[in-house]
Amino acid sequence: MKVAIAIPARYNSTRLPGKPLIKLGSKPLIRHCYDCVKEAGFDTFVLTDDVRIASVIGEDSRIVKGELMNGTERLAVAEKNDLFKGYTHVINVQGDQPFVDISWIYDTIELLEKGWEVTHLYTDLLEGDTTDSSVVKMIHDGNKVTWMSRDFKYGSRGVFVYGFSRKFLSQYDNLIIPEEEYIEKVEQLRWLKNGFDIGIKKVSVPEGFVDINLEKDVERWKKFNVHN
Repeated sequence: MKVAIAIPARYNSTRLPGKPLIKLGSKPLIRHCYDCVKEAGFDTFVLTDDVRIASVIGEDSRIVKGELMNGTERLAVAEKNDLFKGYTHVINVQGDQPFVDISWIYDTIELLEKGWEVTHLYTDLLEGDTTDSSVVKMIHDGNKVTWMSRDFKYGSRGVFVYGFSRKFLSQYDNLIIPEEEYIEKVEQLRWLKNGFDIGIKKVSVPEGFVDINLEKDVERWKKFNVHN
């Protein structure tokens, strides 16, 4: 198995425009995420639609254009452009996470080695998650996902580190986009509705963990990271 890591990062976030470039302490959000991931020691690429984001990363950035609905679509375009040639699997780390524990990368690889084509990590719901529609909640049965929604007041919290086989990415264009994905704005529903089982593993997150979706998340990060 040869793994690449891809961090999709688009400039025009609906809820927080320019999100990847928001300064958290001494550096932009996307740089926090990239620097954490690089510590795992795998080839890492930031896939973006904007040269301003690319300039923050440098040689490991790639411009991937198109009217794309989500990060997985950006990975699928990169796959079509042979960016992942020579790799067997790709781990997608969402770029709105200023902290990424490198153990999550190895947890994802462990799932992929068991033969799952698609994988997802999760943790317990954090304080305030049940009323926060920016947090995607996962319902699972044993080691598989059964549904995901932003509006649930129960379940588990998705940790947005996904593992994909390149075979999965190569056929992504052919998947039907279900109505539920448009309604829920949850890309994982496309995977489920097209018949893919999602292998999962529970992980722990540190106190103060936050993914950046809204201005209040920026303030939460500052509260717990005053020295960064």
